[in-house]
Amino acid sequence: MKKLFTFLILLVMVKPLYAGWPINTGRYIIAPTLTYYHSGDYWDKDGHFVHAHGQQGFTSETFSIYGGYGINHQIDIIGSIPLSYQTSTYNGVAHSSFGANDLQAGVSYNIINFGYKSFLSVQVTGIVPLYKDSPTEYRGYQSVGADLKLSYTGGFSNFITKQGYYNVEVAGRDYFAKDGPIQMNYSAAAGFAFNRKNQLILEVGGVYSSSSNKSYSVNQTAIHDFRYTKASGTYLHSLSRHYNLGLGGFYTFTGRNTGKGMGGDVQLLIRF
Repeated sequence: MKKLFTFLILLVMVKPLYAGWPINTGRYIIAPTLTYYHSGDYWDKDGHFVHAHGQQGFTSETFSIYGGYGINHQIDIIGSIPLSYQTSTYNGVAHSSFGANDLQAGVSYNIINFGYKSFLSVQVTGIVPLYKDSPTEYRGYQSVGADLKLSYTGGFSNFITKQGYYNVEVAGRDYFAKDGPIQMNYSAAAGFAFNRKNQLILEVGGVYSSSSNKSYSVNQTAIHDFRYTKASGTYLHSLSRHYNLGLGGFYTFTGRNTGKGMGGDVQLLIRF
């Protein structure tokens, strides 16, 4: 059980969005992450795929820091702040911007555990924009918002690597601006431990966003009404007892009114 407990903590924390496994009393984690994203082709408002032929594109490099602290066995305080460099190109003209995005902070509460093998948790997060948009610099919806997420996490045995992990999440998010949007986020992940130092996480998830603003923009952060589904994979390597390195990649394989995106991330997980 102790080995399984350690294994699940590593897997859950490599993706900070996973709130199903408590951090534990007096423990904390810090996870700086560097993410690259690019989209060129896109799906139109009816979900039809469109080749942009290199005439447009959107690229972002984002550095974010996630932190969490365990108040007790059930309650964790969490937060994250990102900085991004974004470039939108349309008809050969590029516009770039750099700065902070949305600050997110909240509380995760473990509702119930089932024999300490699986956990059901709820997370409440507030969203505060740290920027002001302009016609050429758009880093988000520039709106205060809130997020409510339910997650279910646990371990399982599998024929590939013997020890495994799963995490299922669904969340609702509301931006309080006039045109929203209101969003639903969902994901399902499975992790596999090859040994004590090397693990693999596979995930499928997406976003459904609804708003009265139906317009499309090359700048993906400016789109209000859209949907997409993406697949991702993360390799996690334990450097030491307190430090773990995660390398991941993702690909958007279906969508509506959004770009066909792909990219990757590098994450250093620090836990004490």
